[in-house]
Amino acid sequence: MMRAMDLRRLPTLLCAVILAAGCGPEATSTSSVGETDSGTEGTVGTGGSSTGTTTDSAGTDSATGSTSAADTGQSFINTDTGNSTGPLPPQPNGSMCTVGEECESGKCYVLPMIGGVCSDCLEDADCPMGTCALDPNVGYATCSDGGLGAMCDTPGQQGGCQDGLVCAELLDTMGFFPANFCSECVSDGDCSNGQLCSPTYDTMALGGYKACVDPGSVPNDQGCDHLGSGDQACMSGYCSAADVMGFLEIGVCGECDPDTNMGCGMNQTCSPPTADQGGLSGATCG
Repeated sequence: MMRAMDLRRLPTLLCAVILAAGCGPEATSTSSVGETDSGTEGTVGTGGSSTGTTTDSAGTDSATGSTSAADTGQSFINTDTGNSTGPLPPQPNGSMCTVGEECESGKCYVLPMIGGVCSDCLEDADCPMGTCALDPNVGYATCSDGGLGAMCDTPGQQGGCQDGLVCAELLDTMGFFPANFCSECVSDGDCSNGQLCSPTYDTMALGGYKACVDPGSVPNDQGCDHLGSGDQACMSGYCSAADVMGFLEIGVCGECDPDTNMGCGMNQTCSPPTADQGGLSGATCG
């Protein structure tokens, strides 16, 4: 996806969550014969003719003059297919697709329930070295160098990750999009000298890596494993889950436990942590 996955350059996954949550365009058009085409505009149908209406760059249906829901700029995938009325030739990387035959590269990288984009690769095995990962700088999947934080295929295996790194699941997205990244560890057992395997999140996007840390070394407002040894890793001793749009949970070190109110004084209430594009904020007493 990138050379060494700096997730400040990776809003792609966050966009994926927003689309999956229903905040993005529906990208649904009505065909000229009255049927609803659940795919993207300009998708080639059977018989070599286009069954969907086309959409211009302003998001206007060229057949009806109405505004389409698939306004451009809503996703890292380019939805503008032009005003062609016939079968489209294979498209360059970055174009929307459903199958590889629609791409010059022959590879259509598909995010489940979101859509596909013509890309350089589909999986780590397609890369001579490194991993196959989405790159928002170019708008499609490319081969990374497999460094710390690079997206990867299979948790628990080195795969295309560099020596000393292993592919680890950073977030459970329930299959909506891949959230596996080259890391130092998968679990506490991979660390030595009593260290703990703790997640590090980039606050600009949903990504990052896992690393071995000393107990009690993670400050407030930083990521932690709320399902595991997070309390031990946090300086405060409190790791609790921040809700992300009702879709994901991210552990954050804070000054108290919102479930038990421990850490707060009398007449104080522990407010739960938050996580958004502005950053992570741990639980606080107030």
